[in-house]
Amino acid sequence: MTRQAQQARLADNAMYLFALSAALSDMDRQLRKGASGVAFEKDRAAFEHLFDLLEIRIQQNLGLLRRNADESMRRAAQATLRYVDTLPNRDYYIHEASPVAKGTGKPVQKEHIKQFPGDRYVTAGGDGAPLNRQPPAPKRSGFSGDASMRGRRPQVGGPVCFTYRGGASACQVVKLPVA
Repeated sequence: MTRQAQQARLADNAMYLFALSAALSDMDRQLRKGASGVAFEKDRAAFEHLFDLLEIRIQQNLGLLRRNADESMRRAAQATLRYVDTLPNRDYYIHEASPVAKGTGKPVQKEHIKQFPGDRYVTAGGDGAPLNRQPPAPKRSGFSGDASMRGRRPQVGGPVCFTYRGGASACQVVKLPVA
């Protein structure tokens, strides 16, 4: 960890300033239209509270740029990582794309995870990116041609296929309620 905490504080302040500018723009629009009444007073009170609240948060973040506990956080994180390295991988689920421990953890129990029909066509290559495999051509199609064919119902449980301009196509198994 290097300066992520400092960068996060600055990024938070940038988001706060963006929120304030959006709220200011909205309040300016309401004032220019001559807004009044209970709804306007609600918006104005919320606007003033937002400014007060975010002014405090921005000042806190600016103060934390100079005075913070980042060094002790860094030491605690390093100690925790050293401790985690002593734990046996076999007791934990290890991400399939782990660069150093892939395949060394608990096996993932998949029987409780719903498997979708497309899973048999696209297989992860270990890095989370799908392999370039196309599904087989559907045997029956409720739609074919371009996506503008409205009004035709696909067969229940059958694939619906669309061919878009440019030649790209997509198929999806559709389960429609029986009317």
